Amino acid sequence: YSTNSPNIKSEILTVHMSGNDLHVEIKLVSTLSNSRIGILKRFFYKDSKGNINVNHTGFYIYPEYQNKGIATDINANSEERYITLGIDSIRLTANEDVGGYAWAKVGYDFGSIEDLSEVKKKFRHDLKKDYPGVDIQAMSDQLDTMLHAWEFANWNPTNVAFGKHLGKKYMLGAYWLGIKNLDKRSMSYKIGKLYVEEKRKYAASKA
Repeated sequence: YSTNSPNIKSEILTVHMSGNDLHVEIKLVSTLSNSRIGILKRFFYKDSKGNINVNHTGFYIYPEYQNKGIATDINANSEERYITLGIDSIRLTANEDVGGYAWAKVGYDFGSIEDLSEVKKKFRHDLKKDYPGVDIQAMSDQLDTMLHAWEFANWNPTNVAFGKHLGKKYMLGAYWLGIKNLDKRSMSYKIGKLYVEEKRKYAASKA
């Protein structure tokens, strides 16, 4: 679990084996201050089909180190490492904070039909709340054509400036189980790769 910064390193805190399952807890350390700046928790397991998957059960960066590209680097670099190790997919919980939107943007998709249905239900509820007395049928109908988390995150039926669009607003408050297929041919992987490249280019332009 590495960043692109020489000033940040990762150290294993705990490793626990239970049958074929592996639980790992890792701390991120600033080499400049020799202090902890974050923590990761990972759970590796083999499913009924024999595929190896990893569940990202925890990831926290201390506030003063957030919005510096650390999480982007760790997630992107670890995905490439997972692929070389033969890991099939990553799973996590997209929470009710920024995760509901952020994980969709990097290629995570709904883990089940139930998750898709619940997010679709939330969007319709939020539409009714935001547009009382307005005919929202056309916008509501658009939701029926959407199947993937990134479609909901990018949804912009009112054509406002991106970042203020409804998809972001509604996904920020969404809770769903996410899965990312690490097959490089998958749409999930390609969308995540493109988003990270664009984000890094934008960060470089502001440096």
